[in-house]
Amino acid sequence: MPRFHKLALNPAIGKPCDYIKSGYRKSSVGSHIIFYTSESSEQINIIRILHKNSDVEAKF
Repeated sequence: MPRFHKLALNPAIGKPCDYIKSGYRKSSVGSHIIFYTSESSEQINIIRILHKNSDVEAKF
């Protein structure tokens, strides 16, 4: 859970992925990718967590 806390405190550290949906961001953790949106300066909304080898576009 430390990664979620870090993202909540600084949501801009994730890379934008507007190709999926406007406002979505992503951050890699080990073999997974966290997709999220920023709700406020200290709150994020986790959209989905996928394995890095997943077909991302097929999952959204």
